[in-house]
Amino acid sequence: MLLKYTINQSIFFQKERVKWAEQKKKKKFTYHFTYYLFFKIAMTNYYIQHYSRRYQRINFFDMNQDDLKAYYINYFPSRSVYEWLTRKRVIVPKPIAEKIKSNNESDDESDSDSELEHLTMNSMNIAANNREIAFEYASGAYGRYLTFPTYKQFYDKITNVVPNRFEIGAIYENVPKKIENLFGSGNKALGNKNIPLEKEFVFDIDMDDYDPYRTCCSGSQICDSCWSIFINCAVEILSTVLYEYFNWNNFFFVYSGRRGLHLWIMDYEARTLGDNERTKVMDFLNLCKNRNCETRLNTNNGNTCLSRPLNPFIEDSLSITAKYFNDLLEKQDPFKETKDVRKILSTQFPDVTNQLNTYFMTNNGQSSTSKWMAVNDIYLKHMQTKLGRNYNDTKEKNKLLEQKEEVLLKYLYPKFDTEVSKKIGHLLKSPFCIHPGTGNVCVPIHISYQEKLDSKPISKSISKFSPSTCPNMKSLSKESDYFEYVNLFDEFLKHYLNLEEQRYDFEHSLKKTKVSSKQNDLSW
Repeated sequence: MLLKYTINQSIFFQKERVKWAEQKKKKKFTYHFTYYLFFKIAMTNYYIQHYSRRYQRINFFDMNQDDLKAYYINYFPSRSVYEWLTRKRVIVPKPIAEKIKSNNESDDESDSDSELEHLTMNSMNIAANNREIAFEYASGAYGRYLTFPTYKQFYDKITNVVPNRFEIGAIYENVPKKIENLFGSGNKALGNKNIPLEKEFVFDIDMDDYDPYRTCCSGSQICDSCWSIFINCAVEILSTVLYEYFNWNNFFFVYSGRRGLHLWIMDYEARTLGDNERTKVMDFLNLCKNRNCETRLNTNNGNTCLSRPLNPFIEDSLSITAKYFNDLLEKQDPFKETKDVRKILSTQFPDVTNQLNTYFMTNNGQSSTSKWMAVNDIYLKHMQTKLGRNYNDTKEKNKLLEQKEEVLLKYLYPKFDTEVSKKIGHLLKSPFCIHPGTGNVCVPIHISYQEKLDSKPISKSISKFSPSTCPNMKSLSKESDYFEYVNLFDEFLKHYLNLEEQRYDFEHSLKKTKVSSKQNDLSW
């Protein structure tokens, strides 16, 4: 079908080109060719994406629309998700509350059938009216720039249309529309561009970026072994760095449903960052030149890309990676194969490359732990031969330490998909969606939040989480722990909304003080 469409379009394009050439000779050339060319490219890309997504889904998971609709009605925490997206407290009437089986709904709230929603002071409707949400439909079509000013509209839409998944975009200055954002013209009535105002700062970590360093799985495959080492290490590093060095206290991690992890940062300072600021943050945190696994922490003639002394956040990350590296050596056994050892270890220690290659070839049957310990012995012998009595030279020992630190960071430091984080308008799959490839629910697994503006964050996690036991759409009726993830998210949301109200009240009081002071100054 796609081939037939392309041939027909080519024939039509040739005929139209002849007509336009004749018009040009008659000096009646118009801009229709430009508009047609733009339309042709857009439609071709749409059909390619349409069929590639549809055929890809068929190979993995049969997304039954009846089961998916039952999930949205009975299990999906639509009220909590809408409150999170709009920072707006919602009062749900009884009929809807019974359908979604909300555990946190009180009797006082459910008695108010006439009042569907209650706005907090800090929402001011902008997040609800101008938040972009994109739907991926069962047909493979993809609808962007959807907005839902009320919770009822949101709930009715997802239960009637039943999207395979939906993704979260930015909050715009005006109601987002496709053509206005595409050409950057904005709302012509207001005479300005419709620019994105804010969006949660997001991180995306995919397990296939760890393929050169894990031995249990590859590609989109994932197991408890690689999850407990690589992902848990990334969660601990990011939680420490965000709090200690950015003072961001309100964030949560979400399982992507198949092979990775999503991080949503909710702090006001993080949400309002522009594209340039987000790019600078990622350049600061990302310890690699590009996303290619082979060039992470790349070396140039033996000199590492990390300057010394190390940034304090890298030193803190090293202390965390050291705890997981022993488990990595025991469970993953990454240096089992001689070719892997020669490729990674030998090149990392250029001063003793020949000695290491000789040792690894003659001791191939040893464990990765033994081979890693042998690096110290070989390097010390090298220093003794090179320096004689001064083999305890501090400079040489520091050089060995630095090279070993590079190995730890190369293996265990978080590997980001930076393009997801750099653009404020980039879409990311919502929590509690169903992954179309596996049927797994994208559940939050670790949260950090503040109760008050001047309080330290509280961290909570689902310690028993593993991808193998993740809630799945086909088995939700048999699982009782699914609501544990919902309650974890509701707990975060409760404190986050309270914190937003405190922040709004504080900023509102400051504005009142400034206005009154100006009036007093001009009273004369």
